[in-house]
Amino acid sequence: MINKLLALGGIAVIVVGLFLLTMPISHIPLLDANRQVLAESEREGHCAGTVYVQTRGSGSEAGMKDCVESSDLDDTINHRVVQPAFCSGIISAGLPATQEECMGIMEARKFWPTMKGTLSESWNKRFPFPGEWLTANTPETGGESRTGEREETDREGFGR
Repeated sequence: MINKLLALGGIAVIVVGLFLLTMPISHIPLLDANRQVLAESEREGHCAGTVYVQTRGSGSEAGMKDCVESSDLDDTINHRVVQPAFCSGIISAGLPATQEECMGIMEARKFWPTMKGTLSESWNKRFPFPGEWLTANTPETGGESRTGEREETDREGFGR
């Protein structure tokens, strides 16, 4: 009797394990250091910009939901278009700025739109700024240390 129960238990574990292995994995959203969900598509970025202007920066989850559901913009995850879409959203909502001015501010302050219609600038090692992932493979131009430019030295360590 015990052997039959152990055999049935083993078979059940194998069947459940195979079922769990074949289940599709859902998308894990980007988060900032405050665990806010970040915008990841053109539609979400544009709606975040629109809601940002409408709520004067305080955001609205209901406003974001309505905008995302009614928008016909691309909803494919593409981090490269989120910030430009946010800027086009704030411009179309009536904020007097140009796309270049907005992108300059977004990049300089490391802002990223959230799914609440706000901007985040909270980053840490566990939740880094998504914009840095986009430029991770660009070559460094040298001399960009945190202490400033360095003078070239010869073999003995003396300046030339």
